[in-house]
Amino acid sequence: MKEENNTPHFDVMSDDELALWHDAEGSYGMTEKQVKRAIRAFRALVDKARGFEILQPNHVLSRSNKLRSFDIRNIHVLPGRRALNESTVIRLMESIERIGLQSPPSVRIVDEMVIDGVKEGSVPVLVAGRHRLEAMRRLGHMWITCVVLNISDVDAELTEISENLHRAELTVLQRDEQIARWIDLTTVREESEVLRQLDAKPEATKSGRPEGGVRAAARELNLSEPDARRAVKVAALSPEAKVAAVDAGLDDNRSALLEAAKQTEPERQVVVLRDWKQEAKRLKDVNKDLRGKIEARDAMERVDARLAREHSTRAMFAEADKERLQAEVDRLTEENAALRAAKDESDTRYRKLWAIVPEGVRDEYLTLISQEAA
Repeated sequence: MKEENNTPHFDVMSDDELALWHDAEGSYGMTEKQVKRAIRAFRALVDKARGFEILQPNHVLSRSNKLRSFDIRNIHVLPGRRALNESTVIRLMESIERIGLQSPPSVRIVDEMVIDGVKEGSVPVLVAGRHRLEAMRRLGHMWITCVVLNISDVDAELTEISENLHRAELTVLQRDEQIARWIDLTTVREESEVLRQLDAKPEATKSGRPEGGVRAAARELNLSEPDARRAVKVAALSPEAKVAAVDAGLDDNRSALLEAAKQTEPERQVVVLRDWKQEAKRLKDVNKDLRGKIEARDAMERVDARLAREHSTRAMFAEADKERLQAEVDRLTEENAALRAAKDESDTRYRKLWAIVPEGVRDEYLTLISQEAA
């Protein structure tokens, strides 16, 4: 909106409009107050574009790692990563808007790699923090600060697995696949270390070799060895069986997965999972029927208890009524006895008075009494 001299109404502009006008056209026509507002708004736009975060005060980097800002679009996410959890992304977006990004994602720099058929150099590859990266992208941030890790491919994948196991909401199948992959990677890393030591010191003995396999993974991931071995068994299921487990809703049921893992043929594994699903459905129906019967029994017990309470109440009131009636009977009995005594006394007095009246005047006396009564 402009005036006749083509000078816009700066006061009616939004902060973003004012900032962009000031950046493109300068401060001509603006008051000092409008210039300060434009500068503050432009700084806010720059912060948002660069991905302004609040890092934890206790965030300590090792000497080999450093913080660096990257264009979010340039951070490469390797294929095969676990699918995003939508609720996790939304929760992170709300947290970032409220208090900022508390923990930056981590990346490593790959000197050369092919992306979509094009050879790229110095590519920032995401190691951990895909949900945080997606949350920042959806909030409109163009840049994000990341921790640059100076680690190998194996250590990068181990870092990702560690973060998934400690942060993400995984099903049993996903968790066991991550644990099994950890075991494979640590085994490869330790074998490489043994070979390196043997090349450096051919006289090295087996006793000097590092711990490997399931035991090392259990110790590093704070698991029991049986738990780690079960994870390896579940992760060894065929791809067809894993798909069947997800379709059947059994990917979070370790008992079903271990039962299927006892079979060596993929077809048999799928059959076991299908049978397990059918049995689970049958048990669910049985449980539903039992719950219905239990609810009916509980309802009958509630009715019986209510009737018992009502009967007890009626009995209590009946007993009270009986006591009141008995008291009334006792009162009337006493009154009747008193009336009878009074009558007897009156009769006695009448007979005494009648005895002293001469017989010759008794008829006249009775007539007189009758006339007075009339």
